Amino acid sequence: MKKIICLLLILACAFAMVSCKKKNKDTETGVDTISNIVNGSLATKIVTKTEYLVEGEEALTGKYTTEIDRSRGNSKFTFEYQRYATIEDMNDDRVKTVKGSVLLNADGNVSYNEGDTWEAADATAYLPFNLDINESRFVSHEISEDGTDLRAEIAASDAKKVFGTDISAEGNITLEVDTNGKYLYEVRILYTAKGSGANVNIQTSYDYSQVDVKFE
Repeated sequence: MKKIICLLLILACAFAMVSCKKKNKDTETGVDTISNIVNGSLATKIVTKTEYLVEGEEALTGKYTTEIDRSRGNSKFTFEYQRYATIEDMNDDRVKTVKGSVLLNADGNVSYNEGDTWEAADATAYLPFNLDINESRFVSHEISEDGTDLRAEIAASDAKKVFGTDISAEGNITLEVDTNGKYLYEVRILYTAKGSGANVNIQTSYDYSQVDVKFE
């Protein structure tokens, strides 16, 4: 579950700042074009839904929302996810639901209690994550006929190079990226977790409408 949360932070934070590395148009491939769209995206609302499903057991689900107020410089990350309860939780059910939020203001201060208190934080601790879409990292890939979408297979050993974090996967990891040729709209990551055999499905959508995040 911790690895999944790392992925969510990457998918949410990688697009908080422009990190586009454009190539010469004469040498740019379909993968390069989609990579430029991904790295140049400045979404204002990022919603990730997750499913962790072990055969014969109840699926563990989660929803994570990042809202970015680009005029004020504020952002809000809210989450609600399920995990297996531990003995320390003293939970009546096997599954425990965890909820919370993290606020980040324009000065780089963070609040974990809805703005009651703030503490200084180094934003660079989590903003440099980047989704590195690079053809050399793929086992195989295909681009849609209109050149806007990508589907790639990635070896687990190359996960950190692509996603910025290791993924303990059985077999390859599938990455799907949907764009309209200009804006990024959806990223999906699918794999089988090593050891548990769980099917992991991470789906992230991106919206570009104005978002207001005000702190009292």
